[in-house]
Formats: sequence, C-alpha cells, structure tokens
Amino acid sequence: MPGVADARGRYATPLDGFGRRSYIAGRLPNLPDLLSAWIVHPQALVPSTTMPSLGVSAAQARDMAAYLDSLQ
Repeated sequence: MPGVADARGRYATPLDGFGRRSYIAGRLPNLPDLLSAWIVHPQALVPSTTMPSLGVSAAQARDMAAYLDSLQ
C-alpha cells in the first residue's frame, strides 16, 4: 500500500474516539461532508495545517470519514 507522499509523521493526535469529537483539527465542526473535504484537501480549509493532502478520491474520503465517525 503506498504511503502519503507529504507525510512526515511528526505531528498527530490519536484517533481514538474521533466520532465523539466536536471539531476537526480543533477548528472545523465535525460533520461528515466537512470531514470528507478535510481528508481530500485539508489546506483548502485550514491553510496553516500540517496535515498533508492524502491523495484520495472523494469516495475514499467519504469511506474514511464514515470509519472515523464510527470511532466512539
């Protein structure tokens, strides 16, 4: 499985309980469509973020967002 080209692995928070969180990256409401957009291109929503673009399709991002929401 290919990795994320821009990932450097220096900054991250655990994803445990992500579905219970109120905010994405401490700034954006944790809503499914917004989370999917964040996964596809986080810099478009928070230009100063250290999260890299993951290079995934919109459909893949929706699946990832659904999984993250399931982490209660």
